[in-house]
Amino acid sequence: MFALFGALLGWYRRKLHSWQAMDSRLLIAPFFAILFILGLVMDSDNIVFAAVTKGALIFATIIVASRRSGADLPAIVK
Repeated sequence: MFALFGALLGWYRRKLHSWQAMDSRLLIAPFFAILFILGLVMDSDNIVFAAVTKGALIFATIIVASRRSGADLPAIVK
C-alpha cells in the first residue's frame, strides 16, 4: 500500500516540477497535496467525498478563470 502511495506521490512531484511558472495548474497543486495527506489518515470514502465536494468548486473556478494560450487552440480557431 505504501509503495503505491510513494509511486503516486513521485509521479505527482515530477508533474508538478514540469509545469511552467505561469501555468494555472499550479493553483490546484495544493489541493492535490492535501489529498495525498488525507490519503494517509482517512478512509477512502471520506477522501472521495472531500475531493468531489471541495474539488468541484476549485476546478470550476480555475477552469473559468484560466485563459488558454494560442498553442492550445486548434488550427481552425486561430
